[in-house]
Amino acid sequence: YGGNPIECWLPAELASQRSWEQYAESYCFVENTYYIPMEQNIPQSKKHRNEKLITYYQWVPFTLILQAMLFVIPHIFWRMLNWTANVQTRAVISMANSLGGMDIYSEEAQDILDTIANHIYRASKSNTYLRRTLQNSNLFVTVVRFFIKSYLSTIYLITKLLFSANAIIQFFIISMYLGGNGYHVTKALIQERSWQHTGVFPRVTLCDFKIRAMGNIHHHTIQCVLMANMLNEKIYIGLWWWLLILSTLTIINSFYWFYVLNSTASSFEFMTGLITLGVSQPRKEMSLRYMQFVTHFIGDPTFVLRLVAQNSGELVTSHIVTRLFDIHMSHINEELVYWYYTIDSYSLTMLFICLGSLFKH
Repeated sequence: YGGNPIECWLPAELASQRSWEQYAESYCFVENTYYIPMEQNIPQSKKHRNEKLITYYQWVPFTLILQAMLFVIPHIFWRMLNWTANVQTRAVISMANSLGGMDIYSEEAQDILDTIANHIYRASKSNTYLRRTLQNSNLFVTVVRFFIKSYLSTIYLITKLLFSANAIIQFFIISMYLGGNGYHVTKALIQERSWQHTGVFPRVTLCDFKIRAMGNIHHHTIQCVLMANMLNEKIYIGLWWWLLILSTLTIINSFYWFYVLNSTASSFEFMTGLITLGVSQPRKEMSLRYMQFVTHFIGDPTFVLRLVAQNSGELVTSHIVTRLFDIHMSHINEELVYWYYTIDSYSLTMLFICLGSLFKH
């Protein structure tokens, strides 16, 4: 608590003994105090005194620690589920960052580009295979197929939602500490209006306690100073404004990511913008291949590439996309050749069967 959290002034008959002072201060700190402005009379009713109780000052350090821990929970959620995806996002971003200080055409840089592009391609291929095995019009199966396609994206959006909810909830908790409106408390502080006017984080409070002496119970009301409230007021005003700004920016950012991760047009524009940086062929001649390529990689691959672009820059990401495009086209060409020979072999087989049947007749 940074020293003695509470200091109380005792009547003369109790102040002479240090033990009574320690007892009174410990009791008042544990059992709470209440605030009555100096210009008002102290209520005789215990009910009215309890309505003015200040119950939070003992818990401020623990509340701040808990608030800090709550900000870590969404990050832990993302880290835990991120490792279960086919694409290892952290490894991809780390390798992409290492390309920043290299000659992009060096052998080492080319090997890293190949590793990243092949990893993303294999992950996309695995997801495509799983989706094809679920060829059913059932609603549940449709949802599962979408989730497989955008597993990482969905987890990321949930993480953003957790960050937004955490910031908003904490903002309202801080507002409760500040009496419901942090703006008015801030305004009062700027105008140098004392805490006596606002009643928020009062420095001087009252405490009631009982003493049993000589078989009789004596009631005492003493005045206490809560020194930590001077610092608590500044801390919570700063937190109120910080959480207000943080909540606003987090909500805006969440809506942005929800749009870009669910908009086919945005994904197409992002991918084509990157690939045209590294492909020398005219855009009109490549439009069909662009569409095929982007359609194939919409979902988690596009999301991972967006993260790479944010962390490593669009130039590095464009080289990765170009390499990914080359790998994709080479596999398509291999499949075309395979099907060409397969169909051709089938046609020859059928021709020989027909000729054989004719000769028999």
